Amino acid sequence: MPEFHMNRVQHWMFPVEDRFKAIPFYRDLLGLHLVPAFETSPGVAMFETDDGTMIHLSERTERTPPTHIAFEVDDFDALHARLVELGHEIVNGPVKRRDGRPSLKVLDPDGNQVEFTTGLGPISMDNLVVDEWGRTTERPADGSEPDLSGIKPEFHMNRVQHVMYEMTDRKKTLPFYRDLLGLHIVPAFEDGPGVAMMETDDGTMFHLSEPGPRRPPAHVAFEVDDFDAIHARFVELGYEIDGPEKRGDGRPAMKVKDPDGNSVEFTTGPGPISIADRTVDEWGRTHIPGKSGI
Repeated sequence: MPEFHMNRVQHWMFPVEDRFKAIPFYRDLLGLHLVPAFETSPGVAMFETDDGTMIHLSERTERTPPTHIAFEVDDFDALHARLVELGHEIVNGPVKRRDGRPSLKVLDPDGNQVEFTTGLGPISMDNLVVDEWGRTTERPADGSEPDLSGIKPEFHMNRVQHVMYEMTDRKKTLPFYRDLLGLHIVPAFEDGPGVAMMETDDGTMFHLSEPGPRRPPAHVAFEVDDFDAIHARFVELGYEIDGPEKRGDGRPAMKVKDPDGNSVEFTTGPGPISIADRTVDEWGRTHIPGKSGI
């Protein structure tokens, strides 16, 4: 039985060089929703998908955190105490964020940064507003907000479908996510032998990939309604595209690089998938009838 339970992925953070180059990609092309930032660094811009999963961009300074994933957990204090007991280095926190929630960051067995915060509940950000470039300020005394009506995105991302981290040894890394954090192991829809896939309760996936010639870089994947249209638009805009390809779950997928070289994947939204013939063992190794495990 796992020790804890991660309710959902709360956010994924990318460092960027220049918000004026990065934000149009996520705001105007992909259609993510700008929201006030709960961190006080002036270089932070925050976006949400419809289900509240956040994508954070942080301009590079000496304070910029590395790329990381954040999970929501019910009992923050208990998790903090257990991480200290197990000897995990707390690299940041606990701190109280601007939205009133506690937060801390640790390193997983591969040195990837993982943040934890509390779950859904009241937050206190009514006093903050955000402008078209993701800059958060105090709400003016007259209660007005910046005019964002001029933002007309080309596409709409339904939700974050998965986040991928690199790992070196699944027997060192999986116990952290499987036994301590309680992520659910599921069959993989990719056929690389080093892939392990896990889910939170809402179906957002967390992928780990061991070294190999096909291992992709750390990335975030979005679900989009019209895959063919976004593929055609990226071709028209001159983006270098990895794919499209048909994944093991029957859905199309492709990857592009954002203006800072971060890898971003796109796939289709909820619907029938075809991985019922696949099984997975306790170490995240997927087996397909008639084939060796992947």
